[in-house]
Amino acid sequence: MDESRKQFENWFESKKKEFKINGLGLIHVARIRDKYWEAWQASRQAIEIDLSDCFSPYDCGDEAVWIDQLKKKLSVKGIKTTED
Repeated sequence: MDESRKQFENWFESKKKEFKINGLGLIHVARIRDKYWEAWQASRQAIEIDLSDCFSPYDCGDEAVWIDQLKKKLSVKGIKTTED
């Protein structure tokens, strides 16, 4: 399970309790979870961070390693980066 999905499942756990208290069955809760997951993914896909002003294409050494690590961490969270 990727990091974004873990965050979603943790967030949804409290919502699931509310749905059950309000009398929704497991099938309805599962359908709601699927719809919420779609919305969660779409919201993450809409986030894009432009790194072009932050780093030079000529960076080397520590800066180059740092930007590579930053991109990987953001990607794991479902966030896109650009350098255009």
